[in-house]
Amino acid sequence: LSLYRPDIVKVCQETVKNIHYDMDFIRLDDKIFRNCPQESIDYAVMEKTKDAVVATMDIGWNDVGAWSSLWELGKKDSSGNV
Repeated sequence: LSLYRPDIVKVCQETVKNIHYDMDFIRLDDKIFRNCPQESIDYAVMEKTKDAVVATMDIGWNDVGAWSSLWELGKKDSSGNV
């Protein structure tokens, strides 16, 4: 990522330097993190690199891109919560 999108890395590093601990939560500084460019790793790195390797495997992968996907995959309690 630092090779192809150092701007994203810089914002992420600055965000981590300014985290806030709140009980069991780690809170990111929203004012800093919202400056992070919105680009997926696929576009930011994978489509630009010539050093990537793709291998087939059966590992039950799911690109959890929505809360509904997380709910479908997660272990639910008696109330149906994940």
